[in-house]
Amino acid sequence: MEKNMSHIHDKMFKETFGNHVIAGDFLKAFLPESVRNIVDLDTLKPIKGSFVTQELKEVFTDLLFTAMIDGNDGYICFLFEHKSYPDKNVIYQIQKYIIEIWVNEDNAKKAETLPVVIPLLIYNGKNRWNYKTSIREKIRGFSELSGEVSRLLPVYDYLLYDLSAMDTDLKTVSAMQLILRVMRDVMQLGREEIIATIADIMVVFEENLEDDKITYYTGVCLKYVLSVKSDITKEDLLSIANHIPREGSELIMTLAEQLKQEGRQEGRQEGRQEGLQEGMQKGRLETTTKIARNALSMSLKVEDIMKLTGLTMEELDEIKREMPQ
Repeated sequence: MEKNMSHIHDKMFKETFGNHVIAGDFLKAFLPESVRNIVDLDTLKPIKGSFVTQELKEVFTDLLFTAMIDGNDGYICFLFEHKSYPDKNVIYQIQKYIIEIWVNEDNAKKAETLPVVIPLLIYNGKNRWNYKTSIREKIRGFSELSGEVSRLLPVYDYLLYDLSAMDTDLKTVSAMQLILRVMRDVMQLGREEIIATIADIMVVFEENLEDDKITYYTGVCLKYVLSVKSDITKEDLLSIANHIPREGSELIMTLAEQLKQEGRQEGRQEGRQEGLQEGMQKGRLETTTKIARNALSMSLKVEDIMKLTGLTMEELDEIKREMPQ
């Protein structure tokens, strides 16, 4: 059960922060100004692969981006902490991760210099993070050391984003803010509060039907909540659906039925992971098709729909043929 839940959290992290637009919005909002000023976010690009070694797989999941940093090629790393509680050893594990990138860079490119690597730790536990983020603060008497000695030490900081301590209320509506609110609430809140969060999400959805990012990630966020919070019943969702306009009620009930029939019943049983993956994949396809139909009915550009849904031109043409004229 714990491993399956970890998979659900990781999948949400990758499906959201893996999008360079969402990652860019996060960096614009939360990078320290001195760092943001030297990172050209227009050059931000996700790269495939992972530098998480077998040893670090139990610690975090990574998403790696390239960007121009102070005029040179560099890396920005999103590290999603697996544990639901603070881990004092993360500061050492991040150093191992950065070194893994440098070793790979040195071996693969035979470069004379190494790139800047900026690590960002995303922590989403129930308790506040209470460990230092700078190795300087952990080294005894570091501030008193002479420059000759301090330069011999591997000192560094990492950027920490503790979702439990962040203001993720939906005052300024954006897909990124919606995602952060949901990721925080599933860890912090009980059943009744989460039902209130779902209702808030649907209000945002109804007020932003013309915002493709928000409508798409509303579906992603709802699937995530319903996958994690198994105590939310179909009756709970029906109660929410009865108080919102048609578009929102259709979306929420469609997702509820998919997860109930295809995800939960198979996914909660031991040895049935393959069934869960198949069910969720089918659910994603149906939801993507629904989003594509809505976008087509709104006469959005085909190129924009393809970017939003990941569907090909041929798949969109097939959906068009099936739509009533």
